[in-house]
Amino acid sequence: MLFRSTVPSGGGSWNYIFKTLNAGSSPTGTIVFFEVQGDVRTFTSHSSPNSSSVYPGLAQRLTVTMSGVFNTGQSAYIRYHTGADFSAATIIKLTYSGSGNDYYADIPASANRYGTTVTYYFFTSGSGLTISNDDADLFTINYLNNGGSNYSYQVNGTWLAESDGVWSSASTWNVNMVPPLSHSMGPVTIKSNVTFNQNATVSSLTINSDKTFTASGSEPVTLTVDANASGTTLNNNGTWVQGNGGNTVVFSAGADMTHTVSGEIPFQHVTISRSSGIPAVGVNFGSNSTVSGTLKLTVGSYVNTNAPTYLSGSYLQYSIGSAYDRNVEWSQNSGNAYPHHVKISDNTTLNAFNGTTSPRQIAGNLIIDNGSTFSMGEMNLGGSYDVGIIIGGDTLLNKGTVTLSTSVERLQCNTYLGETGSTLILSGVYGGDLELKGDYTNLGNFTSNSRALFFTGSAGDQNITFSGGQQFDYMIVHKSAGNVVLGNDIQINKLLTLTSGLITSKTGNSYSVIMGDSPDSPSIKNASAVSYIDGKLRQTFTSAMPLQYPVGKGGEYRPVTFEY
Repeated sequence: MLFRSTVPSGGGSWNYIFKTLNAGSSPTGTIVFFEVQGDVRTFTSHSSPNSSSVYPGLAQRLTVTMSGVFNTGQSAYIRYHTGADFSAATIIKLTYSGSGNDYYADIPASANRYGTTVTYYFFTSGSGLTISNDDADLFTINYLNNGGSNYSYQVNGTWLAESDGVWSSASTWNVNMVPPLSHSMGPVTIKSNVTFNQNATVSSLTINSDKTFTASGSEPVTLTVDANASGTTLNNNGTWVQGNGGNTVVFSAGADMTHTVSGEIPFQHVTISRSSGIPAVGVNFGSNSTVSGTLKLTVGSYVNTNAPTYLSGSYLQYSIGSAYDRNVEWSQNSGNAYPHHVKISDNTTLNAFNGTTSPRQIAGNLIIDNGSTFSMGEMNLGGSYDVGIIIGGDTLLNKGTVTLSTSVERLQCNTYLGETGSTLILSGVYGGDLELKGDYTNLGNFTSNSRALFFTGSAGDQNITFSGGQQFDYMIVHKSAGNVVLGNDIQINKLLTLTSGLITSKTGNSYSVIMGDSPDSPSIKNASAVSYIDGKLRQTFTSAMPLQYPVGKGGEYRPVTFEY
């Protein structure tokens, strides 16, 4: 209920407006009143904008004409929402345009997402108030709401790069505006040659034929592709070049969906990252995508159907923060889906098995960060293979945990480097051994689990260095060239098998091979003139039996046997 009283004052009249709700039936007892020092102004006209001229990521100005300039005590406001109704609406005070009787408000860029409908109406109230959404009706003096239907516009404008230039220049775009940094531009089409030189968010990006998109200028930039429905969100019909500054493409989503990449795109860095509350977001990279930097998977992200081709020196990084099963992103041993380096970080546990029926390998290094785990799980390839995982690069660098769990297949790498605080656990099941083509350096923790270390390098010596207390249950030396060189005394508790290659010490040192109590007899097998211990050997025995010492010196095999 609204009650209005006019009181003469000096040369004019002051108006007092009293307002309450439900005065006739269920009065609330709440009353507000306004003092307007002159005539009470009313609305005369407003025209909604054309939806095709409202561009995502930009503020939209709405103008209304009043019956006159406001007198002290009265102002105009706009109430708008982008949802189902006004229950979560926003109220903004209008600003005088500086001429005539026009007032305006800017609907912020954050509300203007592509395809969104913005519904609104105008009302007047007291001057300079902060009006809560719940109090809007109570505080209304008069209003303009399109005859009860309210006003609305839809955000349907499309950003088109129609002139050659840089992304950050207004003259590049049909809108003649500088693209926003922090709000989505919606679908964008590149119809000219454009250099991407500032961060931006789009719902999709299309590069027309015969046009070149340079993905960075002189500084690193990030292109975020944030969509709400599955479909082709990155479509290159022209040419994509990386540029000099460095580029990251982030695939994000406001819904459970899959991005699809079409055309040939040489990505540098890619991150797949879902929004909070969204179950998952995937990317289908198509058949012509490459990654030269890092493809980073975060919580709730995955590669769908087609992985990119990982170029030499690139990284596949698992940054999930929880357990994750190796999948499409690492599913081949050549071509696409065949990683170069793999990195596990941010407290992620990677299960490398996930049902594969053939060995999985990478071309480069495997890096496990502190707090993260690489697990072979229960890998069992059905007896057709001995090796389940092959690390083809120089190093398996372990700062966290490597576990072969219950795998019956070996883990093969060149150099194993375990940093202080790391953990290496061989399998608890027969066959789950560690095979080394290079050095074994372990400054962390080691659990042998009655499994073997294989030394099978074919080029040069293999060095063994570790922190105190490590003991090995089984060791096999089977080298086609070079020797196993000790940097510590080593203890082998069960069986040492020598087939080719010597065990010797680093120059200037004389370390010992110590054989512990063993159920196997003898505890050293297959020694010969091409494979023996060139140095000290110490054996422990608990019963009278012939004890063999397959040792040598100066390149000569000089075995010794003790009879009891």
